[in-house]
Amino acid sequence: MHVVTQSGDDLAAPPPVVPSDAPVSLVPTTAAPVSSAPAPKRTTTSPAETLTLDVALGRVQTAIEKGEESGDIRPDVAQDFRNILGQLAVQDDPDIRRQVELLRKKVRQRLSEGGLTAGQATILQNRLTDLGRARA
Repeated sequence: MHVVTQSGDDLAAPPPVVPSDAPVSLVPTTAAPVSSAPAPKRTTTSPAETLTLDVALGRVQTAIEKGEESGDIRPDVAQDFRNILGQLAVQDDPDIRRQVELLRKKVRQRLSEGGLTAGQATILQNRLTDLGRARA
């Protein structure tokens, strides 16, 4: 039986042989896929970089603002935190460790009162860790 497709291909005929100058290998190649994606950019501060007091204060303030805007921090609690940060920002030679401990205590107190969510308390505690490491 001789079968011809609608496009005119003869299915009974052997496939055409295409000559090639390249050697034929019977061993499959296992080349690694090539990625054209750029390397991810770093978004964190390296340990060698010094975190300034102004940057660390800004991070805490931003966390407070975002928490208040999202409803994760009550407005009165956010204002309480801002007042303490304000005192730290205007001092000539602030006792950062003492202020950070005071803020940590306030976060725990306000969390127990329901003034902020546990997730927001964690964010603030992380920002306070940054503040404690900051250099003037």
